[in-house]
Amino acid sequence: MSVGIKGDDIMDYSPAVKKILAKEKIEVGNRLSVEKGGKISEGVLMPNTGDPNVLVVKLDNGYNVGLTPEGIKIKKLAQPKRVLPKKMKYERDESKKTILILHTGGTIASRIDYETGAVNTSITPEDLIASVPELAAIANIRAEIVFQMFSEDLEPDHWMLLAKKIAQDYERYDGIIVTHGTDTIHYTSAALSFMLQNIPKPVILVGSQRSSDRGSSDAAMNLLCAAQFIVNSNFAGVAVCMHANMDDDYCYVHSGLHVRKMHTSRRDSFRSIDVMPIAKVSTSGTVEMSEYKKPSGEFKPLIAFEKKVALVKVHPGFNHRELESYGKIGYRGIVLEGTGLGHAPINAVDKLTKHHALLLSVIKKMTKKGIIAMTSQCLYGKVGMNVYSTGRVLQEAGVIPVQMTPEAAFVKLGWVLGQTKNLEVAKNLMVENIMGEQIERIDPKAFLF
Repeated sequence: MSVGIKGDDIMDYSPAVKKILAKEKIEVGNRLSVEKGGKISEGVLMPNTGDPNVLVVKLDNGYNVGLTPEGIKIKKLAQPKRVLPKKMKYERDESKKTILILHTGGTIASRIDYETGAVNTSITPEDLIASVPELAAIANIRAEIVFQMFSEDLEPDHWMLLAKKIAQDYERYDGIIVTHGTDTIHYTSAALSFMLQNIPKPVILVGSQRSSDRGSSDAAMNLLCAAQFIVNSNFAGVAVCMHANMDDDYCYVHSGLHVRKMHTSRRDSFRSIDVMPIAKVSTSGTVEMSEYKKPSGEFKPLIAFEKKVALVKVHPGFNHRELESYGKIGYRGIVLEGTGLGHAPINAVDKLTKHHALLLSVIKKMTKKGIIAMTSQCLYGKVGMNVYSTGRVLQEAGVIPVQMTPEAAFVKLGWVLGQTKNLEVAKNLMVENIMGEQIERIDPKAFLF
């Protein structure tokens, strides 16, 4: 359905622009051709959300162009017939491995609604496979919907449901790909790493920074590299597979516990933190593994999470009431994202910092009933709370230093408190290196790699 141009509530173009559009009977969502300065642009008319005197056209490559009405020639084009992708029918090839794709939503499975300009999670897994037919040449493919949402809407409950689904189905497949929104994919990968300890199959989370109907989309390559990694490596465990650079050369496979989104929109946004990527993979099937030890322990699906945990950023002017409020509503654990080596403003050095002593008092009180763990806002490098007196005082107050990203620490704390109600047991688990989450040796080559 296209949207008409009558009324300011339909689209916020200026009267001059509306007059031009009305003359050619062009509505939002229609295809049109716009000639200006000898250059012709073809695409779809979008609603205006900025300058009302600028005509917004979404080009076929997915990008928007803005054109002022002076000196333009505009023509309505025929609307292309919408061709729905056919449902894929696969004939099982016994010589190939079988991969299950679990769809949770996100940009990798999104398309643009050209009437609103919004990106919606509206296609099915079958649509996704139909758009990347090369997958069928790599492995037998099965696909299921688990959730249909952007990753910012996922709750820890969704992590547990996803983990249960994987634990239930993994034996029937050679590997599992989870399509996921990129904004919180590193939270989910950390959660699955703790909940699916020693899973003997690869579980690879895949996202994309740009929707699958854009010419610059990274969705297809990320999916293909993940499938090739499953088929052509002996990896077992949880990892994230994303573009390694801005070109379509290869992807990196990152540890599910040591990965982070480092840019809002670049295709190579994801980086391994303090470790090197597990592997470098091409769509042709070339896999270059880094040093990797396959887990040998028994698979333990330990699926639980305490939701009364928080990730709190320390900052100049940090007030003790910010932290105290969590205790008042029954939170059992806090991860502090401290400054530098793991610090917080607890030193009363003049009348302006007199209230800092109150923060230290609140920390002492809260660590008697729950856990406060310390990470650093410096994503690379270790927390070092024995270097300065501030760190030592915080430890004496009960703060536990942990050597992992703030997101991984938050997930681990929720997982640990989901395993036990015993505070001392939980504190011991937080400092135990359960799944290699605690960085013991930083690879110097990993910084900004």
